[in-house]
Amino acid sequence: MTTHEMTRAVHWRRAIAIVTATVGALVIWLIATPVGGLDLIVHSAGPDAPIGPVPVVTATVAAGLAAWALLTALERLSARPRRVWIINAVVALLISLLGPILDAASLPVALVLISMHLCVGIVLLWLLGGTARVRSPRRPPTSAV
Repeated sequence: MTTHEMTRAVHWRRAIAIVTATVGALVIWLIATPVGGLDLIVHSAGPDAPIGPVPVVTATVAAGLAAWALLTALERLSARPRRVWIINAVVALLISLLGPILDAASLPVALVLISMHLCVGIVLLWLLGGTARVRSPRRPPTSAV
């Protein structure tokens, strides 16, 4: 497999990771809202905001693209891109849980939103993290004697 083909395969796997995370979040939304009858409402700075499928998709794709961009940058800049990316991704996931905890209109809404965040975070950690390129260790230059 050529370098170009390998890069293309990695891009496809990363895109599939984002799509998978998005589908997972939408499935949870579908089960909770139309099927379960729960109104997903969060208290925002302005009036209460309902969470529909468009914000779910938008937020998930944005998080996935940001995770992809960070991973790409770390692959170029870090000696251990996968390790650094996973640490950053776990921290970002934990911080993202503050939104549902602090802004949900009720406990059931908070639980659904937390499950959506965990679904997206775990899928991205698992699938995107699995695509991280590993740098080969640098060998010290051999001296000519």
